Amino acid sequence: LLIFIVSLFVEIIQGLLGIGASDIDDIILNYLGGVIGILGYKFLLFILRDEKKVHTAITILSAIGLPLILYYLFMVRMRF
Repeated sequence: LLIFIVSLFVEIIQGLLGIGASDIDDIILNYLGGVIGILGYKFLLFILRDEKKVHTAITILSAIGLPLILYYLFMVRMRF
């Protein structure tokens, strides 16, 4: 519920201030992304059984995953 409320608040502020584009799709996708993130965290916590190990796993996955995503995006961009 908190994820939905924060996303809705951001979209309302965008609409009122005319910053960016306010769209219902943004609210839905932000909510789904937040829920997927929470479920992923809970899944890792269930598997690893230790919060410190979960934080370490997320840090390692982020350190590996982010450069790979950026590299992939850069390579796709260069092909055009």
